[in-house]
Amino acid sequence: MIDIPEKNHFKMGRRNLDKENNWEQIDFNSYKVTGTTILCLGGNGTTKEKDANALCKFVEKMIKVPKSKCDIVGFSYGTYGKCELSNFSDDERTEIVQNIFMPLCFGKNEQLLDKKSLLNNFENLNFFCHCYGAKELSLILQETHSEMQNLGLSENLISSAFNKMFAVTYSPISGNNYIPTLEIFSMSDDHVGNIRDFPAVNEFLIDNRLNDKGHVGTVAFLENKNTAVVMASSLSTLHLSEHEYKFLDPFELPKNNFNVEEKPAFGKEISALASCTLTRAVNDSIASHERTTLESDYQPTDLTAQEVVEMSKQILGDTINKNIENEIESIKENLEFAQ
Repeated sequence: MIDIPEKNHFKMGRRNLDKENNWEQIDFNSYKVTGTTILCLGGNGTTKEKDANALCKFVEKMIKVPKSKCDIVGFSYGTYGKCELSNFSDDERTEIVQNIFMPLCFGKNEQLLDKKSLLNNFENLNFFCHCYGAKELSLILQETHSEMQNLGLSENLISSAFNKMFAVTYSPISGNNYIPTLEIFSMSDDHVGNIRDFPAVNEFLIDNRLNDKGHVGTVAFLENKNTAVVMASSLSTLHLSEHEYKFLDPFELPKNNFNVEEKPAFGKEISALASCTLTRAVNDSIASHERTTLESDYQPTDLTAQEVVEMSKQILGDTINKNIENEIESIKENLEFAQ
């Protein structure tokens, strides 16, 4: 029998330039979402607070919103003994659901909120996830869905609440998207394996690698009703595995100090797209709160995956490779036929 070491509890915090290491630890037990927020969930190497700090700093640069209007919060998973990789335990996910998500359903005196107030609360939440962080978000939202059902809330109301949230994920390894999500993949990412939850992406990436098709360019398409997918042949001119989220910032990549031919790269376009969509979701949240205080009948619009695909195509422009686009459409048709 394998003896699994006891896990150190996760920590959460935010960047604060007045604190040591520019990081302010948050008391999880007293934390509440009270305004526009981005929760940052890194890969399973995000075990220390410095890792969460780096991810929050990256997201802070990505969005074009004043710091005072959006709370960017990060998690470090803690570790199992000396293991360098980690995740939330089942108990920790339940803690997060009960302390962060379920209070969005209640007002003062623990009274269940009316529909409009509940939806306004869920409008506050957006996410940035890298790698395994996307799986963690999926598991947290799955449990949140079950808990909302246990409250007796209708599927229609739960769906409406989930549509108020939005996520951008880079190199997600798996996970059902319960909320509108932009997923970004690099074909030069050697870490992305068998992504069964996203069959069109999965089949394309496997076929592209096995047959070394040498596609160059980008593509944007709808994987399912909640999932907008953007892929690029490469984000960097360097011959590297593009798994780290830093590849979404083309100005922070290492310089080419090697005598090798550079490859076509689309990091600037993909970076602009990630920034545009997450900023749009955050600004929608901010605007909804500013307007609802003045207009009692105001109903903010939700950013849908289909809308994100259309935005993506506009931003990517002539970098879109029609051959990749046609191949994806063929894969999707075959998957639908097989069902």
